Formats: sequence, structure tokens, C-alpha cells
Amino acid sequence: MAFQAPPLYQPSGSKVDLIPPPMSIDYRIAIICAQESEANANHYTTGTIFGHNVVIAHMPEYGKGSSAKVAANIRHTFPDITLALIVGICGGVPNAQGNEIMLGDVIIGNSVVEYDRGRQLPDGG
Repeated sequence: MAFQAPPLYQPSGSKVDLIPPPMSIDYRIAIICAQESEANANHYTTGTIFGHNVVIAHMPEYGKGSSAKVAANIRHTFPDITLALIVGICGGVPNAQGNEIMLGDVIIGNSVVEYDRGRQLPDGG
């Protein structure tokens, strides 16, 4: 998946036409990165992926609170976002069957497991 910034100038015959950048309402996809190396922590990065306007943001720290804050800020700045992806690096452990998940694999879950909520029962069960 190639990510490229939209061009400011596009040739049109023998002259160059100025193409205005998209407005914030033109963005439909947000990618929220969990690690600083995956995006810039200081500002939004915008561009296109296969013709879709995309905005990338960085979470200042791990956790649900941080991701919720970043998502709310993106929603405020880019009100027409219809798809938000929280992405990060997932570790993998090899197994004997040979169908292990390895670093770099793309994993798309079909459910959410809230791992930091705590125990359900008072006795710790």
C-alpha cells in the first residue's frame, strides 16, 4: 500500500496548474499509530492511498485513553472520517504447526478483547 502526499502542481499540457490541497471534510480514512516510529508525533500527516484522502496521527502514549483522545481530536479536525484504523506492531511466537504469526504480518481481527479491564468476579475468577 503506497502512501504519497498529494501533488501541489500537476502538468496540464504546456502549463502547470495549481491544485489546491483537500479540505478537512474531504478526508474519510484515519490511521492512528501506536508508536512514534510509525508516524510524526507533532502533527497530522495527510496524503492519498489509492485515490482516498488519508490522515495519519500518532498516539502520545499507549492505552485506551490516549487512543480515544487522538480519535476525538481527529474527528473534530476531520469531521467526515468514516473509517479509523488503530495500527501498531504485533509480536509473534512460532509454533510447531508452522502457521505462526511473524513480525510484519498483517492481522485483521473480527472481535475486540478488552485485556486491561480486570477480573469479572470478586474472588479473582
